[in-house]
Amino acid sequence: MTPKVFISYSWSSPAHKERVKAIADRLLSDGVDVVIDIYDLKEGHDKNSFMEKMVVDKSITSVLVMCDSAYAEKADNKKNGVGTESQIISKQVYTRVEQSKFIPIVCEFDEDLEPYLPVFMGSLIWIDLSTPEKENHNWERLVRLLNGKPADIKPKLGKRPSYLDSGQYDPVSEPHAKFNSLKQSILQNRTGVNYYRRDFVDTVIEYLDGMRIRTRPEQNDLAVMGKKIISDVAAMKPIRDYICEWITLEVEFTGQDDFSTELVKFFERILLLTEVPTTINSWQTNWYDAQKTFALEVFLYSVAILIRLGKYQLIREVLSARFLSSDRQLPPELRLVTISAFLSDSDTLQAGFEDDKRYYSPIAELIKRNADRGDISFNDLMQADVLILFYSFCNDGVYWYPNTVHYASYNYSPELFLRATQHQYFKYLAMIAGMQSAQEIKLRIKAGVERLNGSGFRYGRMGSGFENMMNVEYLDSVK
Repeated sequence: MTPKVFISYSWSSPAHKERVKAIADRLLSDGVDVVIDIYDLKEGHDKNSFMEKMVVDKSITSVLVMCDSAYAEKADNKKNGVGTESQIISKQVYTRVEQSKFIPIVCEFDEDLEPYLPVFMGSLIWIDLSTPEKENHNWERLVRLLNGKPADIKPKLGKRPSYLDSGQYDPVSEPHAKFNSLKQSILQNRTGVNYYRRDFVDTVIEYLDGMRIRTRPEQNDLAVMGKKIISDVAAMKPIRDYICEWITLEVEFTGQDDFSTELVKFFERILLLTEVPTTINSWQTNWYDAQKTFALEVFLYSVAILIRLGKYQLIREVLSARFLSSDRQLPPELRLVTISAFLSDSDTLQAGFEDDKRYYSPIAELIKRNADRGDISFNDLMQADVLILFYSFCNDGVYWYPNTVHYASYNYSPELFLRATQHQYFKYLAMIAGMQSAQEIKLRIKAGVERLNGSGFRYGRMGSGFENMMNVEYLDSVK
């Protein structure tokens, strides 16, 4: 349905009239039908009758009231045409308990920076079009409002989080507050972004560290521990989402070199949470399966975000990074680990699922169940998984096992690899691989597939292997 608006305004000055006309013209160009005296009130027409008809006309979906000092004065003192018009509008406003038809458009502010509004509109939500800059800033909001398509839509009511029914968890209010502070510092280009970032990351790590088991659980059978892993990972989901929003924000506003260093340091701290706390002398390895699941999940989400935003050099830097392990039992030459450290799986988690299915990868199943973000789908996570595998094929010393691919459909091939048929997109894959030649990359992939097949990997429901998945035969074939 095409929105139809009536514009009510005061003939304050020729300049104001021209400004109102320009706004009407812009609305018309954006598909909003406009009724205004400039175009619709002709000589011989009754002005008061015209205004009254427009205000109450049911075909008018919205009435835009252009509020400046002259309009407010005439409306409050019931002067001239505006006075008559405002009496009709005010009656409509006061007699409708819920009204959205009348929209104050602020065109002028007083010396105290308060908007000029008629008394009867003082409690209504207004839109600021007082300057060309404000008009440009708020224009989309106005057009969306007139079309009934707001930018912010209330999400559907979700399911009750499972972590409410099992275990006790700290509230995520502090990480939320720290993220908001960091977000504002970045968006407003404040000094001290490093401080706000460090504060946010420290709070996230502290929250996650607080969930690590440090005393032997009273019940330690597999089913109970499996359910605890599911609940713990669900409790970490808000933290996962803050991390996703943080990375999305920083890669757009922060220099790549600076953020690359910070992101690698962050991943190193996430990996440390999967290890046994240094104060613990006796433990079972499944005590930290929730942290291992979270580490893999947030790593896949991070790579998926970087793919979506086209940050291919940053992907290369993250995938080629080395992370210092806290395991002092390792010899010095093995203390620096690759991204392979993010890989994990959990038989204990399998025991926690309430169905009787046997999953190829219980961790991948849980990540799939928790993949509820609007910006990153589970399919995006599979693409990230395949890209990391591609990197491991092309770089010695890095092993990867793409657990999410067990859920891929027949003849699945990620968009990134399909597009790499064209040279301009192949260059992105070459950048990530650290190679130039398509032929060299193809040979690396073939050798990598043979290694992975030898490790016992099974494709689940997949009908094609990784060479087809990575579009090997057609890489860089279209210039």
